[in-house]
Amino acid sequence: MEVIINIIGIMLLLWVLLSSLLTPSKAIPLAVLTLVGSFSINFFDYNFIAKMLVVLTCGISILRYGYNKKLGKGPFLLLTGMFLVQFFVNYFRFNPSYGFIEFSTSFATIAMGFFLIYTKWSDINRKFALKMITWSAIFAVLVGVLDKRSFFVDGRIVSVGLFAHLPFWSSLGIYSAILLDKYYKQSKYRIFIYLNFFIVLLTQSRGGAIFAFVIILPFIVNGIKKLNMKFLFVITFISPLVLGFIYVAITKLIDRTLVNGSINTTNRFEAWSVIYELSSNNRVFGLGIGSLKTVTGEYIISQGFSAAHNEYLRFLYESGVIGLLIIVCAMIIVFKMLLKNYIIEEKKYAYFLITGFLIYSLTDNTVSAGEFWGPFMLCVSLSFSSIVERNWKYEKQISERYHSSI
Repeated sequence: MEVIINIIGIMLLLWVLLSSLLTPSKAIPLAVLTLVGSFSINFFDYNFIAKMLVVLTCGISILRYGYNKKLGKGPFLLLTGMFLVQFFVNYFRFNPSYGFIEFSTSFATIAMGFFLIYTKWSDINRKFALKMITWSAIFAVLVGVLDKRSFFVDGRIVSVGLFAHLPFWSSLGIYSAILLDKYYKQSKYRIFIYLNFFIVLLTQSRGGAIFAFVIILPFIVNGIKKLNMKFLFVITFISPLVLGFIYVAITKLIDRTLVNGSINTTNRFEAWSVIYELSSNNRVFGLGIGSLKTVTGEYIISQGFSAAHNEYLRFLYESGVIGLLIIVCAMIIVFKMLLKNYIIEEKKYAYFLITGFLIYSLTDNTVSAGEFWGPFMLCVSLSFSSIVERNWKYEKQISERYHSSI
């Protein structure tokens, strides 16, 4: 079965590579889907190839169709500045365990997300991309079932890749399904809102459950406020089953959270304390992008933890206060433009997406891991680029009318 899974991964990579040459903007969501796959192929680094494929497809699309000018050059300049500062500050620290390869591959993951937000979308390709994100978690579960020949392992629903990735993809699937319903008026995708939410609960992920709940909350509240009869019908007749299901899922979450009368943080607090102490070696410029993964074996895995699982702390350790401020400023610009040029009038969905992501970043590797960062930034790109393109067309029409009247 592992051979079949590997063949699926290779075919997916080849399909995306061919599509990027023909229709690059349509190939981008396919490239991001390869990140969701996270197949285990022994004879080459699948994850690195998948990340580079996203950068390649975005680059080809930007060269062919141009970049999203409404976003401005701020994020790009900040990212370039961060790269130069980090490279020159840490160049003389490179050693056999932390060298240019570790630095460049880690930085490429961050850059991949910003490539995605500068991409322009046609209406057809945007709809296609939203559908791909909506289906991504289901795709991951199906491949996981093929790989493990079971729907559950240790009481948690299976998935290709790590357990931590699936709840994040499912949460973004909820968000994409909401946009398909609200913007494209495709009400049939409402079922995917609930389906993806149930998948999150079945993962028993605490951070994922919070993220999914934050995203779905305005949709639920909006349905209750409007007193939609179909919505009330579904709630009335399905709620007993749903509530029973949620009760079981939440009970398992509580059992996983409370162990022997104390909160189980899976050693997060202990690891954060160690990482914060290590960051004091260079609090201003950090110890180098990608350097944390080279020391986890010695300092952190011994305490039962293998990564920062807190992006704010990770950026403080790897890039110092300077790098943390740079990435925060870049994200503020992106989120500000998202709220200013949102795809639908109900901007609360954007607020809740941003809030959920910021909360999730406290407990997981949402930027340093391409499996999180790529799909999230694709959602951000799809959320505001459409209104930007529409504004361009509107401005062009106004300009043409003005010149024709002179």
